[in-house]
Amino acid sequence: MLFGLALGLVLAAPVGAAPSPAAAVDPETDRILNQARIEFDAGTDHYAAGRYEEAIRRFQAGYALVPRPNFLVNIGQAFRKLGNLERAKEAYVAYVRALPANSALRDQALQVLAEIEVQLQDQEAARPVASAPPQATPLPLVTPIPPARAPAPPRTSLGAWLGLGIGGAGLALVATGVGFQIRARSASGHLEEASRNESVFNPNEEAAGQRAEKIGNGLFAAGGAVMAAGLLLYLVVDSTSGTSSTEVASSPVQVGLSPAGVSLAGRF
Repeated sequence: MLFGLALGLVLAAPVGAAPSPAAAVDPETDRILNQARIEFDAGTDHYAAGRYEEAIRRFQAGYALVPRPNFLVNIGQAFRKLGNLERAKEAYVAYVRALPANSALRDQALQVLAEIEVQLQDQEAARPVASAPPQATPLPLVTPIPPARAPAPPRTSLGAWLGLGIGGAGLALVATGVGFQIRARSASGHLEEASRNESVFNPNEEAAGQRAEKIGNGLFAAGGAVMAAGLLLYLVVDSTSGTSSTEVASSPVQVGLSPAGVSLAGRF
């Protein structure tokens, strides 16, 4: 397989060439090279054991010490094992850029990059198409509550009482007129009886009966007029009180429906 071959070639490649006898290596540089070689070997062991995340961490640590392409290709391979093709592509692109133009590994790396690109396109095609967000349900309209009418106040005004009093006086006059009419009818009855029996006729009783009849008729007329005036006054005062009653208007209840808003925080 191309991937295993590329990895094997890189793993087999030394991190640093052994210094020539004539070349002088200072102790600090030698220490850094040795530490990078340790990180490289540890990453290789983790990769072989399937611990790819730990392998990436050790390869990255070695690359930070000695930035050689060998680390990059192994980082890319470990990301491919984890299924993180985007990071694998980044590592391989950096690897190709770091290789010399005449390197024999360049063509192999470009081929691996092409395969990663195909895999990325397959992933994108298999990804489900995001459905349109559901339409928000419109909020129901709220009908304001109509203002409440206050009950009509009791009819205790002075005008109402005055109308009742006048009506009562008129009723009393009518009742008195009824009494006089009864007296007049009684006198008339006595006169008719005296005429049938040919008894003594009393002219004073006749005059008293006529007078009582006149008084009764006058009381009837006056009492009826007074009762009508009292009733009219009562009705007028009652109508005026009804139309001028204070209406208590309560403010309409306004219901605020606020959709609860939900904040979604993305995580990177």
